[in-house]
Amino acid sequence: MSILSVQSHVTYGHVGNSAAVFILQSLGHRVWPVHTVQLSNHPGYPHVGGGVVPAEQLTAIFNGLRDNNWLDECAAVLGGYMGSLENADATLKAVGLVKHHQPEAFYICDPVIGDRPEGVYVPKEIIDFYRDQALPEADVFTPNLFELEILSGAAVSSVEDICAAARTLIKRGPQIVIVTSLLTQTPGGGLATLLVTDNQAWHVETPLYPCKAKGAGDVFAALWTGHWLNGNPPEAALARAVSGVCSLVKATADASVTGPVTQVSRSAELPVVGHINEALAPTPFYRPNLL
Repeated sequence: MSILSVQSHVTYGHVGNSAAVFILQSLGHRVWPVHTVQLSNHPGYPHVGGGVVPAEQLTAIFNGLRDNNWLDECAAVLGGYMGSLENADATLKAVGLVKHHQPEAFYICDPVIGDRPEGVYVPKEIIDFYRDQALPEADVFTPNLFELEILSGAAVSSVEDICAAARTLIKRGPQIVIVTSLLTQTPGGGLATLLVTDNQAWHVETPLYPCKAKGAGDVFAALWTGHWLNGNPPEAALARAVSGVCSLVKATADASVTGPVTQVSRSAELPVVGHINEALAPTPFYRPNLL
């Protein structure tokens, strides 16, 4: 299937399209990448070069796809980090173009707003965009727990709270909300992901590894989208994606080195290329539990 992937891009490392494109291609999909920002590396390093791609360039690319009559081949739009409100607006217009030419296409929206402990790292107008414009158009919405609280306006302290907050979002548009980055009370630490629909919810829990590598959310969204579009039920795609991300995070943690926080180290990146087979067919495999 053909997937329009509108996200950030880095020359060094694996976040945004620099992770999603290879993963989706490895799952057998044709990927049309459009970059919202072009950076040397993710901002966790001491130095970053590059910047936001102008929205008119994104629009010109989308229009080129339309004018060549390719949008009717598009099965899904995967949206990640936008970089600017103008790029967010251009991307949502592209979603409308795609759905006009291919009404059965899906919009999978990863609302990149922030996380704990860093907090919010986008302007307020981007938050408003996700809540007021993207959410009603999305078929699948993939916030982390921090983003769920911001977009739902609800503080959550239990799985029941999370499901309730996710369903407030479902009432506004998407069929599926997937909530990532849930710390559990498992001895030794655990991390859970919930997939919520209007009447069901599934839960997958993995070990929590001491790893600060960026891009896990981008990798998860790509893995879930790729497995889902390959015909897996949503909960099966959830298990495959969560297990795949866990395999990469564990590999990163195993390869980590100690040093000052400013040290530039390859171990700070998820090993998407070197461990792609484990990411696509991971062991151990963590199964979904119906709540």
